[in-house]
Amino acid sequence: LHIEQGPILERESLTIGVVECVIGMVCYEIEITGESDHAGTTPMNMRKDAFFTANSLIMEARQKLGMLDDDLVFTMGRVNVFPNIHTVIPNKVVFSLEARHKDSKVIEKVEEVIKGLTTRGSEGGCDIQAEKLWDRDTVWFDKSICNLLEQSSKSLGLPYKRMVSGAGHDAQFIASYIPTAMVFVPSINGKSHCEEELTTWEDCEKGVNVILETVLAIQSS
Repeated sequence: LHIEQGPILERESLTIGVVECVIGMVCYEIEITGESDHAGTTPMNMRKDAFFTANSLIMEARQKLGMLDDDLVFTMGRVNVFPNIHTVIPNKVVFSLEARHKDSKVIEKVEEVIKGLTTRGSEGGCDIQAEKLWDRDTVWFDKSICNLLEQSSKSLGLPYKRMVSGAGHDAQFIASYIPTAMVFVPSINGKSHCEEELTTWEDCEKGVNVILETVLAIQSS
């Protein structure tokens, strides 16, 4: 049992999410190297501004990745600018780019887009490098248990849907040892990883009852 950490269940007025998988993801770090010069004395056409180049790459990546698949999610969540002084043209920018999707072929297309950013040659006089930090494959949960969770939701009269998890969970590692599945219950306003994160005890109880019904069904089979 886990809170959804997202807005889907609440938005669709559902109580239970039967989680079919934890989706795969890939994470890269993009590094742009330019040159630092004085912000007031260097003409614009003579600059090698790493931040301007980073901005162009981010916009290009957003456009191209946004066209791949409606279920693809991607984030540039960390950006470091050097030397990070308002009177100095940035000489280096490093930013992360991670993407998540259940289909490995879509993830492969994401990597093609990222690699394409580095093969376009020098941009604004800057050097562009991309390093793959890590990835993970989609982990599919046990189909028979997911079916039983669905049946339990129906028998208890709880509105539900089959869904995937965009966040990683311990269950994805347990699944390599024993048959495993997950149940999501709603997150208020979809909030997670922040102080506003909240799921009601009543929704937690409903999720526990779905699991209990499923355990009893497995015992009797």
